[in-house]
Amino acid sequence: MFRALHLAAFAAVTGCMLACSAPVQYTPAAKSPAPSLALSALEGGARADLSTYAGRTQIVMFWRSDCARCLIELKHLRALEAAAAPGVLVTIALEDAASAAPKAAELGLHPARSFVIAEDPAQALARAANGDQRIPFAMAIDGDGRICGRHTGMLGAQRIREWIAQC
Repeated sequence: MFRALHLAAFAAVTGCMLACSAPVQYTPAAKSPAPSLALSALEGGARADLSTYAGRTQIVMFWRSDCARCLIELKHLRALEAAAAPGVLVTIALEDAASAAPKAAELGLHPARSFVIAEDPAQALARAANGDQRIPFAMAIDGDGRICGRHTGMLGAQRIREWIAQC
């Protein structure tokens, strides 16, 4: 049942979500609450959610192992993590752990900050992305758990630094 729920939620939330396009910046008129997502760690499957990092600005990057632009972006992970300091950069794969884990290991993604969506029956991610189903997709979440920036397309260190300063 859980597996069926996960796949149904994934399909509903992400659609095909594989089309990559030119960057589009979304800036919410008012800060909205971050999506409440049940996450599973890529390594070990421990449950978590974004509130784990409450009190710190979070840069959350969504990706898939079959998205070429996502993989190009994640090859620059160390520079992106440095730009996110003193906040934290979290990666969430929009596929099952068996598909994402080998690529995450190859890319050197931090095991404690790399997740898959375990369940999202309320489609919180789709709402947080304003219905945009393109990836790569990223959002900034302030220390109070509110979205303070959204970005579709490849995310650079400069955008992350801007988010850290404004959030």
